[in-house]
Amino acid sequence: MLPQEIINIERILSEFLGESKNGISDNGQVQYGCPKCIEEKGHNEATKHNLEVNLFKLVYQCWSCSSIDDSMKGPLSKLIKQYGNNSLYQRYKEEVRSLKTSLLYDFDLYSGVTFETKEENYIRLPKTFKKINLTCCPKQVQEYCFKRKIDQDIINKFNIGYTSWDNEDIQWRNRIIVPSYNSFGELNYFVGRDFSDKNKMKYRNCDSDKKAIVCQESHINTDSDIILVEGALDCIYSPNTIPLLGKVLTKDNEIFNFLYKNANGRIIICLDSDTDINETKKIYSLLNFGRLYNKIYYIRLNEYKDFGELYENKGKKGIIEAIHNCKQFTPIELIF
Repeated sequence: MLPQEIINIERILSEFLGESKNGISDNGQVQYGCPKCIEEKGHNEATKHNLEVNLFKLVYQCWSCSSIDDSMKGPLSKLIKQYGNNSLYQRYKEEVRSLKTSLLYDFDLYSGVTFETKEENYIRLPKTFKKINLTCCPKQVQEYCFKRKIDQDIINKFNIGYTSWDNEDIQWRNRIIVPSYNSFGELNYFVGRDFSDKNKMKYRNCDSDKKAIVCQESHINTDSDIILVEGALDCIYSPNTIPLLGKVLTKDNEIFNFLYKNANGRIIICLDSDTDINETKKIYSLLNFGRLYNKIYYIRLNEYKDFGELYENKGKKGIIEAIHNCKQFTPIELIF
């Protein structure tokens, strides 16, 4: 007899994937129509049941499209986040929590399958992380925030904090920490910027796959214009901004999937001014097709390095002016 939690998880999946092919097999396998295949090839794909889920291991894979699209395989929570909703995801987490408690990870009774005890690589903020309160934080933190024009409203919006000196967590000590949360309110990334001039590395990124996340997803309104910038700190100065965490965007990035599936307004690319214009053109061309065609724009910052420097010198007015003056490439410009 299957645990009730396994049955409940199958029901959760059926709510957004439709009915499974033959229910749950003895080894925990269950098959559905793949939502990605249906999106791209039509509803006839629903009857092929290419999406296979292992409810004992809590993983999934589409045997049709996963060979060319990594988004269609991995931990089951990833599938629910992508095609379900927050309510289904919270119910799923409760079932997994109950499953781990009641069965103690022992699935030997079910065809010798071992339960996957670590479904995802969860990240945690540094041990000494403390949200910044500009009225009572270390002087160096106050000075850094003043210099970068990071006020308490920005701090509260992004939950910006700092770390103190810590002998155990050495790589994160004396840094301003900017966290990122996904649409479910879970921490998915953070970056630390040295404020003491004592760390050899000015910036340090957490140990997370940058390609697999949308940085600052919790703040993004997909019905408004979305701005793409390079750095994790640049996004705090302008509305509705996603940091690329670099200069490159490819179809393997979750940001690409997120934009193509959800973005309804314009997408405005603003890389650092020292970046070759061809890097902007590559991202522009990548996004400028299908439902996003003719919605892609770009900003070229000549006088200032990035949005942070622009904001420090001209404030919100400078950001608004830059967005207002965004442009589109002509077809000829994209060739050369």
